[in-house]
Order: sequence, then structure tokens, then C-alpha cells
Amino acid sequence: IETRDSIKIHLDLDDNIPDDLLSPGQIETLLTNIVDNSLLAVKGKSTANGQIDIKTSLVKDGYKLFIRDNGIGIKEENLPRVWAPFYAEFPNQAGIGLSICEKIIANHKAVSTVRSQEGEFTEFEITFKNQLAEDERETRVELFQPQRKDIHGKILIIDDEAYLLDLMKEILLSEGNFEIITTTSGREAIDLIERNNG
Repeated sequence: IETRDSIKIHLDLDDNIPDDLLSPGQIETLLTNIVDNSLLAVKGKSTANGQIDIKTSLVKDGYKLFIRDNGIGIKEENLPRVWAPFYAEFPNQAGIGLSICEKIIANHKAVSTVRSQEGEFTEFEITFKNQLAEDERETRVELFQPQRKDIHGKILIIDDEAYLLDLMKEILLSEGNFEIITTTSGREAIDLIERNNG
């Protein structure tokens, strides 16, 4: 596969991985966010040989997802901050995509490793266990307790994917004492805004 920016995406996918092993919507979001970051990293390097490798493979009790790019890499001191909410390596980015990824990884009881060398590459390796019990898959937002009390505000989150709303709510609650309203309806969001401003 080659993108419009002439970045080559090489896929090496194991056809033996069962379709029902993971939550499809969440894994699609995970892939999209990590690959989006990889594309920005490769574009930032301005190399003529930009490449992203995506590989899946069966391992004992589950499967492994491996994503590597040959982009700008991450400074060693910034590696621990990769999953942090609102931390972004690139300008004009909200810094919430990889935070959502971390929650998806946690929801699946997966194990992740990030390796990088500045100016050379970044790679994500995520190992998932076999199919989880349904009660383990669910995000327990109602049990989540805010960790910080010094930041306040009211936030409206709109997305057509209900599980993404839960993940974003959880991330924001970990950052402050917010009043958060979520909806999957654009019409309802407009009504909420009008009622609050009226």
C-alpha cells in the first residue's frame, strides 16, 4: 500500500487469527490512532523512503500486533509520556489519540512496549490475550474516580461511537474534576448547548 504522501505501508497479517478474538471497533480505533501518529512521524522526517510496517502474529494464548515506522522517532526522555493525555509530539495535535489507545489496551488486558530512537524509528508492540470475558471487556467508567481536584470545568463530548465516549470521559476524569456530558447525537448536542447558553 502506498499513501498519497508516497509513504509505503507494508502489511504482514496472520490469517490464522480468529475474528472474534478482540473487540473490532476498539482495535480499529487503536490501529487508526497509532498509524496516524506513524504517518505524522514519517512526514516530519521528510524522507523519500518513508515506510510503516504492520504485522500480526499468533503467540501463546493470544496474538501480537507490531507497528513500526522509520520517522522522526521519540526522544528517550519523552518515551514515558507517550500514553499521557494531552501530550503531543506534533504541532496542532490534541494529544488524546494515544491516551485512548492506552485505555483500549488496558480494556483487553494487553501488554504494550514502545521502542524508539530519535531520528530513526518508533515501534509499538502490543500482545493481546485470548478472548476476554464479556464483563472484562466493558469499560467501567462508573467505577472510575477522578485523581485530581484542581482542574474544573464542564465538557461536552460528541462521537458516534459510544465506547469512544466512555474512553474519552475516563481520560478526562483522570485529569480533573470535570462535569462531563456525552452524546452520540449531533442534534442532542446542539440542544444541550442552546439550553446551557439560554
